[in-house]
Amino acid sequence: MKKLKDLKNLKNFKPLLGVVITALVVLLAATIPALFVRDDAALSEAQPLTTAERAELFALYREEDARCAVEELQREAFSEEELAGSGDVIRKLRSSLRIDRGEIVPESTGERFFLLGTADGRGLRMREYYEQSAGDWSNWFRVYVDIDTQEVFFLYQSSKCLKNEEKYPEEDAAVGAKEMAELWIEYLPGCERMILLEENENMVSAAYLRGDEAIYYDTRYTTYTSPEYVVDFRFAIRPPMEEGQVDA
Repeated sequence: MKKLKDLKNLKNFKPLLGVVITALVVLLAATIPALFVRDDAALSEAQPLTTAERAELFALYREEDARCAVEELQREAFSEEELAGSGDVIRKLRSSLRIDRGEIVPESTGERFFLLGTADGRGLRMREYYEQSAGDWSNWFRVYVDIDTQEVFFLYQSSKCLKNEEKYPEEDAAVGAKEMAELWIEYLPGCERMILLEENENMVSAAYLRGDEAIYYDTRYTTYTSPEYVVDFRFAIRPPMEEGQVDA
């Protein structure tokens, strides 16, 4: 009798099971496409980083702030075409800003490729290049370039005279931070003029105007002849200044 009762209950359960399965299928059919729509919408809302956002992200990177995610990349992840622009920028900066006019011998070089990520999933692909060389001077060169826009985010060069000091008069080398900041506009494509915002001994802050936007850089320049003859300078992009600090 019990087996007959269980069999009867099973027969009564089958229609109910069919209803539950049908409802589940309908629910999944309605839910899954909605998930894809939300993903597509999120992707469409992710716009490229503005110049100001890139500068802010790089500042977080230099400060080792956890809000900037860093992912190491291999050179093989890029095509030669993708790297051509940043390579041209690096070579131009290295040759045209070098103080040393002697026969240059590279001693060590290196490159690094990495992605700086934002909280909303956007990223900034960076290329770092550094080189140590010697000629009349011992030279150290380091630069960070945006692979996609070719913007220079940071450049540092330090040189110590080894020989032939008479070829490099101090008055030629001691150009000052303001003069270097004015020179920097030549390396910023599309920038029409510079506005000096702040000057403090060997450092200046300036805005470089390009269309309806401004790009901000801090420039440092130091030179001394005792106890050694040394010249070093640095250009570093910075986040936008506060409202009202830039007067056109």
